[in-house]
Amino acid sequence: MKSSSRRTKQHGVSELDTGTYQISPEAFVIRTLINPLRLVRTLIQLGHEPLPPTTSTFPFSLFGLSHFTFSCYPNVFIYTRHLFHTYGFWSVMTCGFFSTFCFDALTDAYCFVSHRYVVSSALNAGEWLEDSDVVGAPKFRFAEGAMGRLSISQFATHLLNLCFFKTYEVLLTQPFYVILVRQAASVVGNNSGYSWFFQAVMSIFRDNGIMGFFSGITPRLIFELSHLLLFASLSRLLRPRIFGFFGSLSKTVRNSTYTLSYAVSSFLAYRLEVVSCVMALHGSRIPTLEAAMANSFSDWRECERTLAVAGQLQRGYFPFWRFCPSPALSA
Repeated sequence: MKSSSRRTKQHGVSELDTGTYQISPEAFVIRTLINPLRLVRTLIQLGHEPLPPTTSTFPFSLFGLSHFTFSCYPNVFIYTRHLFHTYGFWSVMTCGFFSTFCFDALTDAYCFVSHRYVVSSALNAGEWLEDSDVVGAPKFRFAEGAMGRLSISQFATHLLNLCFFKTYEVLLTQPFYVILVRQAASVVGNNSGYSWFFQAVMSIFRDNGIMGFFSGITPRLIFELSHLLLFASLSRLLRPRIFGFFGSLSKTVRNSTYTLSYAVSSFLAYRLEVVSCVMALHGSRIPTLEAAMANSFSDWRECERTLAVAGQLQRGYFPFWRFCPSPALSA
């Protein structure tokens, strides 16, 4: 094992150290095309529901397992079509374009730095790096696989460093996040003060000063860190147990394990993302019910408690069968 590790370390440094995570220009093009869907997700997280709920059957009824019905809001594609018809194609397509571009660029830069850090650590600790972890492994999965082979002490140390990286990322991206959330709210509020990026910057600075660009940063920081910790811990916990039973299907099981870990950690931490989105509107003067609701909260904890009582903490997580709470809960 050590000899193969040395070969990996000697022959794979230049390739892995620079190519494990690549920032793809095509990704930015795709994100531009799906910008309306991101706008819809932000508006749903803010609680903006312009279309009335309808009665739908439970998803499991497709397999004949259940025939229950419940109230749900229209799916995100119907929501997007409504925005196009109501506010115009150009307004919806370009809403928050530059702020989203900057947000994505900084997020990708964080991913590049964090993956490079993990890979460098792996190559410097060749005793736990095997050729099977490198050869045939997707580049974007190598960092996660490397973390899974660390000892507990090394894993904790590297995870702590990744948390520091994530904290820096949140601090750098929060102003752009606040801008894109307020630009989304301004579309439905017909507020021209947020139409373009620099207009939004001046409006936020005029209304809230410098601290306005960091509205809602506490719940977002907790969300990002908890998501990272949950994902890394679940991957670390599931890897040896699942691989022990399905060693012959290691590649398929590895990808399934990471996907499952990501889905579970994302679902558990998602409620704080909704809270951070709502609190990003705190202090704004956009004439919408969503902004008025955000301004009614004294802090993010009150926002979380209120949304929890109303059953609204998971809104925006599912694109289809979007559950509509009963009037008693929403009251």
